[in-house]
Amino acid sequence: MINKKLINTGAASPAPFDPLQNFETVTYTGNGGTQKITGYIRKGAAFNGSSSFIETPSLIPTNDFTFSCWVYFDSLAPSSNYSMIYNAYKNTFWYLALYDGGKIATYNGTTSLNTTSNVISAGQWHHIVYTSSSTNGKNIYLDGNTTPVATVADNTGNSNPSGSWEGFGKYYASPFYYLQGKIDQVRIFNKAVSVSEVTTLYGETFTSATKSTTDIFGDSSGVALYELDENANDTGKGAIDSGQSGVFNGSSSGISIPSVNLGTSFTISVWFNWDGQDNNQNATIVGSNDENPSIIHNKFSTSNSISYDYSGGSVMLLSSVTANQWYHIVIVHNGTSFEGFVNGVSGGTNTVSNITATIEGIGYDSNQSRFLSGKIDQVRFYSSALSGSDITKLFNESSVPTANLVAWYKLDGDATDETTNYDGTWTGTEAYTDPATFPVYNGTATNVNFLGMAFQPDFVWIKCRTDVRSHSLLDTVRGASKIIQSENTTAEWDGSLYFDSFDSNGFTVKSSANFINNSSHNYVAWCWKAGSQSLNDDGTIQTTIRANPDAGFSIVKFSNNNSATNTFGHGLGGQPELVFIKGINFSVNWFVYVNSLGKDKRLILNSHDAASNWSSNDGTNTSIGINDTVLTYPYSGTTYNFIAYCFRSISGYQKIGSYTGNTSSYPRVYTTDDGTSTGANGFMPRFLLIKNHSSAYNWAIYDDAREPVTSEGESREKQLYPNTLQIENGNLYGDPVGRIDFYNDGFQLQAALGNINQNNGSFIYLAIA
Repeated sequence: MINKKLINTGAASPAPFDPLQNFETVTYTGNGGTQKITGYIRKGAAFNGSSSFIETPSLIPTNDFTFSCWVYFDSLAPSSNYSMIYNAYKNTFWYLALYDGGKIATYNGTTSLNTTSNVISAGQWHHIVYTSSSTNGKNIYLDGNTTPVATVADNTGNSNPSGSWEGFGKYYASPFYYLQGKIDQVRIFNKAVSVSEVTTLYGETFTSATKSTTDIFGDSSGVALYELDENANDTGKGAIDSGQSGVFNGSSSGISIPSVNLGTSFTISVWFNWDGQDNNQNATIVGSNDENPSIIHNKFSTSNSISYDYSGGSVMLLSSVTANQWYHIVIVHNGTSFEGFVNGVSGGTNTVSNITATIEGIGYDSNQSRFLSGKIDQVRFYSSALSGSDITKLFNESSVPTANLVAWYKLDGDATDETTNYDGTWTGTEAYTDPATFPVYNGTATNVNFLGMAFQPDFVWIKCRTDVRSHSLLDTVRGASKIIQSENTTAEWDGSLYFDSFDSNGFTVKSSANFINNSSHNYVAWCWKAGSQSLNDDGTIQTTIRANPDAGFSIVKFSNNNSATNTFGHGLGGQPELVFIKGINFSVNWFVYVNSLGKDKRLILNSHDAASNWSSNDGTNTSIGINDTVLTYPYSGTTYNFIAYCFRSISGYQKIGSYTGNTSSYPRVYTTDDGTSTGANGFMPRFLLIKNHSSAYNWAIYDDAREPVTSEGESREKQLYPNTLQIENGNLYGDPVGRIDFYNDGFQLQAALGNINQNNGSFIYLAIA
């Protein structure tokens, strides 16, 4: 899971602190009707019913497989129509869909398996498991019930079409039967799971230790896991072994081995990864100098494929190779025909007899100097034609067959043969790198949102990204119907027509919410968890408070007591460093206390102004004092109500810090405890709020949901502005894009933009992991 970090704060609770259960950012598309911004386990993929889908590589086996998912239908399928959950139309044909109201329908090209009655209800999550067995037929299980809701004693496998579509949310051809609803926690197995395993899958929650484990049953049956939290990526299975992989430079490096004669029945197995370099040549992955046989990577400007070659012919195995992705390639010859496999899936057979295999090189052939550019791992040669089940074992690196194993090259720092018979010798540069990883079946999402979180939010801040609309701030202390806006001074107002509820793993917006749920407009919501509600008497004013001290966040509601000097408790368990305060029953500015600026300075959230003078008391571990007459309004007989959102730094999770701008050598800012490159507990921010407090520039917010960062040094540049109505990046008007690079210990400014990096300007920031 991207950016997930577990932090042990030393608290009495036995569970480690989990950022994902305390703060979350979600993006969604308005639908003009009531919609729940929720997932099941954490986030879920939301499909709009007209143009949303996720395309995946081919991964549904022909037979002996399981498809498991959580699904939520916004509405039931129309009469005699389908709402497609998943459709395979590449190497196999199979689909799972909602049909004709609330029936579940499946079809594998020859056999239909449907429920005879409506078993699905709209507006709630259902768990569906489909199993296909070559010995025990097919079954559909629903909501953890170990008795199938549909079963058939048909053992035939899926048909084998020549189509090119596989994925979630639509059918392969018109009419596409788009899904309107959500899907979460999709698991695919290369076996028919047992009824007890159905129960295990149904019981998964966010707290399950194996929720991010593809091979949940520990038997190599896990093929893919789509958590659908931030994207359509497959979680993957990790490294195939604990060792290294051989690296080949494409120009001079290769492994020469003594001639290995495998006879006329043989199997060649290899893991291969192309590094993306275009050498405009064929390159030998493994094989003989006379191509009898060889596995070839064909890399030309018009071709990027893998084939197996033999004297007299060549057969395509893989028509398109993706750079930096591992593939498991196997060719089998049984004396009369070849069969090729990619990632455990057969590409078909072709009749070729009178072939005797002689292997002489890995990564090149000395006869034609065809050098590979990429990586190789786990090379095995057998003097027999392995079965399909043995190929599956090789692909899963589990119970790998050893009978008739002639040579095995692990490439863990050397080119020795594990059988000790055919040790290899490097020519050119010898190099090794990290181990190979199992294939990852990442999907590509189109018009899909990823909704929800692993907690009930207590503070939700919503902004339309594509239209000039107000920010909407709601919290559980004031109640779900009360909205305030960060860009103006307006008092809170009744939003009951717009916002419906705070839910156990998200929130619900309503149909008339033109600025938080306008049809086809894009939104972002930043969501915080606070604690249970209580009264607090730590200050001179009694407050109503929800505090989450482990996360350094609290919501405080209080009223003035007609005094010019007031203090209020904040519940953070430590000195507050950043506090946003807003009068809610009268029109007044948002005042912002920043500990590092001192008690005599304030910022205004609804303004781009620099810091200005005010009067306050420094915060303590229990309370903070405000004695500015603009805030306290000490007028006899009048009650003025306020809301405050309070933050303090938490090691490894939340950092309130500062930096000085530099437009010639862009600042690198560290989220470590002491703010230095050598400090401890740094993190990559999922959320970043910045304000130039020395000059008049807009506030700026960056987040991981609008721009996911998957590795160090990647950038975000999409700003939203708490003090304006503007759309995303709406105030730039030709100015440089506000690019920031993100790292595992902080971030680096990459633009000379006044609101994030004015030369010699002074900045404060709030970063959350």
